[in-house]
Amino acid sequence: MEQILPLQGLPAAIGLNQRYIAQQSTTLIIKEKLFSWGGDYTVTDVNNNAWFKVNGKVLSLHQKKAITDLQGQEIFTVNTRLVALFKSFFLTSPQGGEIMQVTGNFSSKFPEGPPSPPPTTYNSTHVLTTLQTVGTPKSTIQFTNVTDGQPVKIVIKGNFFDTEAYIRVNDLTIARINRKFVNIIGPQKYTVTVAPGADVAMVMAICICLDERRENDGNAIL
Repeated sequence: MEQILPLQGLPAAIGLNQRYIAQQSTTLIIKEKLFSWGGDYTVTDVNNNAWFKVNGKVLSLHQKKAITDLQGQEIFTVNTRLVALFKSFFLTSPQGGEIMQVTGNFSSKFPEGPPSPPPTTYNSTHVLTTLQTVGTPKSTIQFTNVTDGQPVKIVIKGNFFDTEAYIRVNDLTIARINRKFVNIIGPQKYTVTVAPGADVAMVMAICICLDERRENDGNAIL
């Protein structure tokens, strides 16, 4: 397999659960259409180390997926709902509280240039990726950062299903989605590399939601 370049660490941690904040650059292998997958699935990294389990047998009829650790302890559940003709998602904690929303609408901006140099200060409330096409669906992700209690808004504007896409916080990359290796690691799979300081479980959940949005909206631009 071609070498997967690591990501630089974030100046401050960002995520939903401190237990899963990456200590080093971590690359997971994600199965496409995982939300629609009827059975259980174990998420591994590129070194074949198991990280999470996705439990879908019991919850699939209710449009839910339970994400657990390797011992079966629930981390969160991915749920669906229909908002303004778009299939949107929300994550709930083991206690039942809503901890993240993934909603959809249409973008109206033109393509932007390459990202500017990283800022000297960290602001977790503004997250952008490169916009590819005018008038196409985009996803907005909102949650409260576990480390500082501040609201975070992630706007995914890149081509999630192109060869490579990025999730950035003020031009700081928290994750890189790469589909170059889809024919190497197996059919209907891709890699996501998570930067040190970012929540690995949260990034995996975002990928599952965006994957399912693409499947339902019939458009690869998110």
